[in-house]
Amino acid sequence: MIDVKGKTFVITGTSSGIGLFLAKELLKKKCNVIGLSRKKTNINNKMFSNLYVDLTSNIEIEKFYKKFKKKFKKIDVLINNAGISVPGNNLKAFEANIKTNLISTFYLNSKLFSHIRSGGKIINISSIASIYGFENNPGYNSSKAALNSLTRSLANDLAKDKIFCNTLSLGYFRTKITEKSFSNSKKNKNRLNQTVLKRWGKMQDILGPVLFLSSSMSNYITGQNINVDGGWSIKGFKF
Repeated sequence: MIDVKGKTFVITGTSSGIGLFLAKELLKKKCNVIGLSRKKTNINNKMFSNLYVDLTSNIEIEKFYKKFKKKFKKIDVLINNAGISVPGNNLKAFEANIKTNLISTFYLNSKLFSHIRSGGKIINISSIASIYGFENNPGYNSSKAALNSLTRSLANDLAKDKIFCNTLSLGYFRTKITEKSFSNSKKNKNRLNQTVLKRWGKMQDILGPVLFLSSSMSNYITGQNINVDGGWSIKGFKF
């Protein structure tokens, strides 16, 4: 039985999608959850705190941190979930992806390192786009590949403080980023055909790996990437 009761989590991007789902599920398990988002997170629970932060702005991160350190001391798990996907083979799109998915993630982390307890965990939510060259989105692909590399670097640097850092690279889940692909029958079918399990991921499929990496059961795992993709990344050709 994986026990995370009483742990304090910080989760970015809790106003919708995966972040909102994880926040609600962790609250059910009697965890304290600090949700970071640009919009109000619709959760009414005494164990939940919602702080505003715009990850596209280093100034806003600074403002957030001043409030955070006054109110909170130590945390157990940091889940970097917030991210964007801006398609296009142009510099503006490329820079937007790198800024939010990589640079801002690192900067926010650097502010919170000292608040993570010994034995604490960092979980970066990445994508199988970090492995594959999906078309018309070099900025997103590159930002997620770099995020996986950042995970390895942080795992190495933070090991002395007994802080563990790992990545979950997600396949196709229905979120705001993938809504167009999900709603397009041809694209939806293409993704089903590429996935060994022949279905899109469900939010519940993310919870298990998150709980495992958040618990003491993963205390000999750091700097690793786990593909949560229904077998997309292992599918070969049919002969």
